[in-house]
Amino acid sequence: MALKNPGYSLIRVEFVEMTKDELLFSLTRFILEAKKQSGDDYPAETLYEIIMSLQMYLSCNGREYKFLADPFFQILKNTLDSRMKELSQKGIRAPRKKADVITLEEEKMWGSVLGGETPRQLLDTVVYLLGLH
Repeated sequence: MALKNPGYSLIRVEFVEMTKDELLFSLTRFILEAKKQSGDDYPAETLYEIIMSLQMYLSCNGREYKFLADPFFQILKNTLDSRMKELSQKGIRAPRKKADVITLEEEKMWGSVLGGETPRQLLDTVVYLLGLH
């Protein structure tokens, strides 16, 4: 993360050991200043996913916080909302995965092997879709 103001002091505490105040400060600062290595802004959806992933990481380490629901973290929630709106207005979005084109072979399979009319067809369809995705 590139800092806009190098005058900030760094917090030298392990993430899972941070107090609620340190988490609030650090995560809010991260939302405002986080950049990719290329210097570009993260898409709004990515910032949201990072914050939720950090919440999950803390939860897996015995620290149960709800960043977007706990009134203590209201500043964090407001900052994330504001930043996401700002990035969306700038058109900075995560690339969307487009649906693949159904091939002629797949279309033939849906007419015979795949479907839900028999237990065997249903099983074949589930196996095919699991493999596909």
